[in-house]
Amino acid sequence: MKKNIFIVLLTVIPALLLYLYSLYISSFQALFMRGTITSLSLIGRVLIPITIAAILIILSLYSLYFSKTKSLYILLVILFMIYSVFSFLSFFPSVFSQPTSTTAQHMMNDLPWFAGYYGGILLFNYLYNKKESQSHVN
Repeated sequence: MKKNIFIVLLTVIPALLLYLYSLYISSFQALFMRGTITSLSLIGRVLIPITIAAILIILSLYSLYFSKTKSLYILLVILFMIYSVFSFLSFFPSVFSQPTSTTAQHMMNDLPWFAGYYGGILLFNYLYNKKESQSHVN
């Protein structure tokens, strides 16, 4: 896979998963309020987060393939900062209007997780490169 395609995927897939999972949680909440939860929806409540986690883990491990490029580090720092800033917006309700829909509220609750995801990839790639460069020296 080319580096540019991977960078686009690393940016778009987590954002898309964040939005789709927030929609799923909102619809699951609506089903719960109506009392129409089936066993299939309960199975989905467990399997969907596991699937999302597996996709994100595969993306983060694949980022090691491009861990020596500066553009990946720049992208990870920018995405980490963006998600961090967006996760802090909920602490300032007088300055920024709070989301009114349940989907937006779920997205606001999940933003710190994605900031940690990008920060974790950044730290993991940095430590991996540092260890790899030390092993080449020895």
